[in-house]
Amino acid sequence: MRAGNSSGGYTTLQPRQELTPTPYALYAQKTGTVDWGNISGIPADIADGDNGGSATYAYRIVVAKSGGDYSSIQTALDSISDNSPEKRYLIWVAPGIYSEWVVMKPWVDIEGSGELATEIRAEGSNNSFTGTVVAANNAELRWLTVKSVGGPSYQYAVALYNPVTLARFSHVTAEAYNAPSTYALYNYGLANAYIAPEIDYITAKAYGGQKNIGIFNHYASPKLSYLVSYAYNGAFNYGVYNLGAAGAPVKPEFSYLESYAYDGGKNYAFYNVYATPKLAYVGAYAYDGDFSYGIYNGSERYNVWLDNTLIEGDTGTIYTTATFSTYVGGSKLAGGNVQNQGGVLKCAGVYDDEYNFYDARSGPVALRRSSGPGDGLQHRLVECRRECGHKHRRLVCADRSERPG
Repeated sequence: MRAGNSSGGYTTLQPRQELTPTPYALYAQKTGTVDWGNISGIPADIADGDNGGSATYAYRIVVAKSGGDYSSIQTALDSISDNSPEKRYLIWVAPGIYSEWVVMKPWVDIEGSGELATEIRAEGSNNSFTGTVVAANNAELRWLTVKSVGGPSYQYAVALYNPVTLARFSHVTAEAYNAPSTYALYNYGLANAYIAPEIDYITAKAYGGQKNIGIFNHYASPKLSYLVSYAYNGAFNYGVYNLGAAGAPVKPEFSYLESYAYDGGKNYAFYNVYATPKLAYVGAYAYDGDFSYGIYNGSERYNVWLDNTLIEGDTGTIYTTATFSTYVGGSKLAGGNVQNQGGVLKCAGVYDDEYNFYDARSGPVALRRSSGPGDGLQHRLVECRRECGHKHRRLVCADRSERPG
């Protein structure tokens, strides 16, 4: 090795070794002031101490199974009483499984060691308005897994519960199971106070209940991007459920998201009631059930926008009632028919799984699959999944066979 901008020979490390990042050195445990007096050539925008970028922390607390400041995340949170915009805290959580309920605080971020390394888990509850982790305003949760494991005595398993406006989640896996109702990520807003948190890089899984919801936006209008949501193995499975109120629809926005609903009585990749969602670069997949719809639009006179989406549903790709207006652009519809009950359904650049464009001049009826060699596709897809157990995106090849995606 040799220092930058130097000359001469290299100094060989003995023994030779690979230089790799140090996982536990992401942040210093304690902060201090840098004395610039003996350092020359410091740019003015750095030497003034205001360097912009991500959040700076007045204090950092380490939670670990051993060797940290605390062994419990909630205990670490309870120790903080002076958190504020001027005194922002970071709780860094070392690898391990932490069996506890966590209620976050404003201006206190929680960061794990990775979604496969740090896990917070707790039993379920008979109250849906809580969860293993409860979010707070002006606080971020990142780089860990949150689980609600339910239990025979509980009605609900809610992994991540968000009742506030300014929460943020990033690089989090949320998983809920083993209860009659399972919600992996539950965004809830009070009447006339619709929350709009920013959420990205989330994996949501809800399964094994009577009703499973991967992402539940209840009186909530979040912006969600780079997410994957799964709901399966229940009588009712909803990959994403958007629910507002009469006269006050929710308005969530989705981009770069995949939603799966399967292995149940009724499966809905997106279920919209009193909602005006916008979807861009989204995949919606529903299959292996008595009724399976990619997009299901339920009630009231609201709009749904679908741009550059891939929609698959064994029963129907899109179901829309007479009161909905649905606009589809540059999108692929595969599987069952579009089922329009008399609402507005306008398509531009929409094609089927055989890459045939629909003829907009014929009206909504043209969105139904044409007869021909592809009629048995839905049956063959179901039979293939039963044989290979494939539960994710499906690729239909030119020879009409299916390959795991």
